[in-house]
Amino acid sequence: MVRPLRRAAAPALVAVLLAGCGGGGGPADNGEGSRQATQILKDTVAALRGAEAVHMYGSIPSSGATFGIDLRYNRSGNLMGTITIGGVTASVVVTGGHSYLKGRALFAKYAGDQVAAVIGDRWVAVPAGAGPGGDIVESLSTFTDFGKLADALSMPSGGAVTKGASTTVDGRAVVSLRDADSILYVATTGKPYPVEIKPDVGSQALHFDGWDVAVDVSAPRDVLDFSSLGGATGSSPTPSAGP
Repeated sequence: MVRPLRRAAAPALVAVLLAGCGGGGGPADNGEGSRQATQILKDTVAALRGAEAVHMYGSIPSSGATFGIDLRYNRSGNLMGTITIGGVTASVVVTGGHSYLKGRALFAKYAGDQVAAVIGDRWVAVPAGAGPGGDIVESLSTFTDFGKLADALSMPSGGAVTKGASTTVDGRAVVSLRDADSILYVATTGKPYPVEIKPDVGSQALHFDGWDVAVDVSAPRDVLDFSSLGGATGSSPTPSAGP
């Protein structure tokens, strides 16, 4: 299609269009598609360590259930979004070192109807590691801390990484890397950020977009202190360390 269009266009018009394009509107090829697997992984890990923010969504294994995630977070450790466990969804906010959850159904499922009735539709401040709720937030740091995620990717299962085919995932040009039990798709344009991480079997996957787009998170109002409920010590499923 390109050649007939070029023949039909006047040379002067072509020159004007080329001048206006400024080298194209999309991100430039970053060369990762032509590199060896180990170098691609190193470049991805380095990009992660310098990342400012991202939108992460998808599902990962948890203890006997699927753990759904739709979160935006930044390198300061602040995040906001939703989590879904056992068919129930809750909103989550982490900012200034404090964690908050809102979701009557989640607390009813993992802390009981009595606790859920007290909480209602209010936000709850949950201490890290204290379930239900706090254990979920704490375990999320494996995925929402760029350093921890970079560390996890730099230690592939089985000790070896192989390069796969170049393809397109979520509309992005990518190259695939595979270890013993998972596949990592790395962007081949712009910075070599992860676009998707998934197990080599099954439909679960984590997707990444909106890299380095600012994420502004504010603490919610009308917050109930979880410790004031007393006796609500149940635990909820937490995500495993990898997809």
